[in-house]
Amino acid sequence: MDDSQTKANSGRGRWILGSILLLFFLLLLVAVYLKSPYAKIRTIQVQGATGLSSSMLISDAQISVGENLFLVSGSAVQERLTEDFPIIKRVIMKRNLIQQNVDLLVVEKKIAGILDSGGSLYRLLSDGTVLDRDQEAVGINLPIITTVKPLAVNLGSPVNDPSVILLCHELSSIPAFYLSSFSEFHIQPWQGSTAILAYSKDGFEVRMPLTSLASSLKLYSSIHAKLLQLHRKPGLIDLFSSKTGLYTPF
Repeated sequence: MDDSQTKANSGRGRWILGSILLLFFLLLLVAVYLKSPYAKIRTIQVQGATGLSSSMLISDAQISVGENLFLVSGSAVQERLTEDFPIIKRVIMKRNLIQQNVDLLVVEKKIAGILDSGGSLYRLLSDGTVLDRDQEAVGINLPIITTVKPLAVNLGSPVNDPSVILLCHELSSIPAFYLSSFSEFHIQPWQGSTAILAYSKDGFEVRMPLTSLASSLKLYSSIHAKLLQLHRKPGLIDLFSSKTGLYTPF
């Protein structure tokens, strides 16, 4: 009995010793690999950025060729880029250990419209952030957003009007097909609530609730098509007071 127990303890001891030695050699191999040229970044690629250069983003991300692949923090890269570039929604960083490559997949916010405030035009992102001043009419094909009173504007910060922020969110989720026929979306108080008075490019106006913009534009498209078939003159289509729409010619 004592001999068998001694053999079992001896076998267990050898197994533990072998495991410790194996773990030691594995850790040694990892340490050697991390210090070798095979763990260093050879190339850095950026995908998904439309208005920002790759070199600018790589520089701001503070990643460089020759740096250790495992010492680059994806969360730190995302924090830096989203803080410095308001148009960036998130950044996904991927490491390719075989090719020794770092990929930065940039997901941008959508540009919702152009804010007309105080006679100046500003591009607004889907979350209501002021991207930049649109001095060269870059967003000429985007809807113009206007308010009753001019808004204070700070580049890189959201506008200080919840209604404009909500409108930007709504516009960014609506198919371009429904927006292309409009030139302006005016935010105004109406019957104790907030309404949108939209101006179409062919002379129609449509008043609708801000909170149901997508469904209202879809309904307007159907009503507008029927009015054109009947050769009706441009007028106001009220989708705020009536769910089916009230048409009043000018």
